This record gives sequence, structure tokens and C-alpha cells, in this order.
Amino acid sequence: MINKRLMSIILICLCLHGCSGKARTGNNTSKYRDQQNKVVENKILPPMGTLTIGEKLSFKISWLGITVGEASLKVKESEKINGNETAMVELTAATTGFFRLIYKVDGVIHSYVNLDTFQPIKYDSDTRVNKKIVVKKMKYDFNEKKVYAEDKKGEYIIDITDTTLDPLGVFYYFRKNDFDLNKPIDILVNGGKKNFPIRVFSRTEKMIRVPAGKFWAFQIEPTPTSERQFDDALNAEGSMRIWFSAEERRLPLLIALKVPVGSAIATLTKIEYADTDLTHN
Repeated sequence: MINKRLMSIILICLCLHGCSGKARTGNNTSKYRDQQNKVVENKILPPMGTLTIGEKLSFKISWLGITVGEASLKVKESEKINGNETAMVELTAATTGFFRLIYKVDGVIHSYVNLDTFQPIKYDSDTRVNKKIVVKKMKYDFNEKKVYAEDKKGEYIIDITDTTLDPLGVFYYFRKNDFDLNKPIDILVNGGKKNFPIRVFSRTEKMIRVPAGKFWAFQIEPTPTSERQFDDALNAEGSMRIWFSAEERRLPLLIALKVPVGSAIATLTKIEYADTDLTHN
């Protein structure tokens, strides 16, 4: 159904932020303003490998030129969890306007990440689609190499590896990790009941302009086999392409998901740090 696929892009845009490493305070906004105003062409810079507390990204979701939803993602401080220093990424999304009258979606995801190892510690999602409520909880134990997952249908224990990511990991992977163009990038994603091996390539670079600014960017695309795995992992039917900025923040700029009629597109509209709006035209 097209509604299901539009819901997928709304929820997927929740998963678009790179995070790992020691958290920064978010006070050095001048550095980020300089990065946005000076675009480095024909070069992919090394990833910053850290996240900034207080960073907020806002997205618009559109279909056939019509805005059907909005999302925001914010990095927050978090407490220790089982001895791990963590940061919490809060992602929210909802349908808007006339589309909300016929298809009401409200989603919240919390992902807790170990600041030293880049491993997920805990993942909670709560999604309301019209009158249906979908809840998923996952706790990761990398000493035992297991994830303990729970949804409305029951509890599950799945084996994992040291490099397993939670469902948000596909999108925050690139802020932590560097890569070579034209070489495969292999990622293992745990979706609760199942692990999904995903292979993606980055073959294309170009200048991308979105409402949040102008960026030299690279595109990530899954192989045909991995695309099917990717669809199963995130409940997103159809071909997907994601553009990330090539500067050190590796910001998610644009996601395009093909649906039966046209494409659903999530676009970065605003970047904020410590109550400072760094969006520019």
C-alpha cells in the first residue's frame, strides 16, 4: 500500500543522524557555521567521529510535491547504562496537514549509544498509526553477544556480533566510520527478531542543495540483494537512495524512496546547535 510506504519514509527519516565518540558540549557553533558557508568540492573529509549534545536536525517529508510529514532528531545527554557512558538520540516524526486527516502517524524512537565503542546499548520505539500502536524494545549485551528484544508478540533473544547496529545504525554509521568509494560497505543490522546483513556502495558525488544549505555530498545505495534485506529490516518497500554531506559531520541531506507512484522524499530543512539556527541559503 502506498500509505504504508509513505509511513516508512516518515519513520526512516527518524534514523538519519551520525553519532558516536565522546560527546561535545555544542557551544562551538562558529566552526559549524564556517563549514556550512564554505563548501569543499570534490573531497570527502574524514568523519568527525563524535556527536554534539544539543544538535537538532529537522526534516520535511514530501510526496508528489506535497508535504505529508515532518520529523526532528535531537542529541541529548544520557545517564550511565550498565556502566556505559551513553548519549541518547531522540527522533520524532508525524504526518501533517491534510494527509494527517486520512493517515495519522506519530512516531518516537530513542537510541542509546555507547560513546566509546559506538555500540548500541538500548533502543525503544513507539509508533502510532491511526489506532494501531507498535512498540519495540531492545537491549544489547556485547559481552554475551546477544540482544534481548520485546514487542507485542513476545520476547526474543538473538545472537549478535561486535559490529551489530540497531535500526538507526545504518544512518549514523558514516559519522563514525570512513570508507573507500567503489568498495562495498558491509553492515549488520539487528531488527529485534532477526539480523540483516546489508551491503551498500557509494559511487556518486555531487553538489546537493537542500533548505538547510548547500553541500558537496555522496550517495549511498544498497545492492539489489541488500535492498531486499534493507526493506525487511526497516519495513520500507521500494528502492532507496540516501545523500550524506561529505564534510566531517556526514549529515543526512536527502532520502528518496520509490513508491508505486513517484517517490517519497525526506529533506533536511534546518540544523540547530545550542539554540543557534545554522540554516542558510
